[in-house]
Amino acid sequence: MHVLIRMNWSTQLLLPYDAGMQVLAGLQSARMLESGTTDSVRPLKKDDIQFTILSDEAVTHFGIMNLMGVTE
Repeated sequence: MHVLIRMNWSTQLLLPYDAGMQVLAGLQSARMLESGTTDSVRPLKKDDIQFTILSDEAVTHFGIMNLMGVTE
């Protein structure tokens, strides 16, 4: 399993599942530290960051190029 993380149109990460989940957790923690409190921080939502969990079979050259919007 892999995780494709899109933070904006120019920043995309394709990571193994465990590493991807750690990155998402780290982004949530950084968001809490930035605000100084956990009370006023809402959880990450799809508008903030998009992520997709992919099977190993889906992670092929053709699949990655399509996910990232590259046409051959």
